[in-house]
Amino acid sequence: MRISLVLLCLFFSISLPAQSLLKEKITGEWICEKVTFVKGNDFPDTTSQQSKMIMKSTREAFTHARFIFGADGLFRLKLGAAGAKGIWAEHASMTNGKPWALNPSSLIIDISPKENLMSIRVLEKDGVDLFYLMETGIVLKMKKFDPAVKGS
Repeated sequence: MRISLVLLCLFFSISLPAQSLLKEKITGEWICEKVTFVKGNDFPDTTSQQSKMIMKSTREAFTHARFIFGADGLFRLKLGAAGAKGIWAEHASMTNGKPWALNPSSLIIDISPKENLMSIRVLEKDGVDLFYLMETGIVLKMKKFDPAVKGS
């Protein structure tokens, strides 16, 4: 019993700082540098005219978009200049000001977990941060904004 209690305390003392560090890394402003699509259910045929139009408007909306994970626990999405209208603007208005929560074991950020508005899987590949918008098949190459670094 005593060993179990010690192991349990050790587990929490290790996992809580790791969770805190991960949330600290995510908290802040992220800028989308590139938009790509995962071929699948949402984009079964990337060659059709309709798919090309959707992909074009999506690229325009998300290129230079800002994903802001506030230290206050609230999420804000500022779309790129071309995203000010249409379906993505509606999506942004639905998610803005909603709470965000990070699941450290799955690396999934849930926007408004009770309403399940958006889920973002955080990935790192070859030193590049990626946000996979799970409901859409959209992958965003992201860069964390650092106001101390000019041009970030």
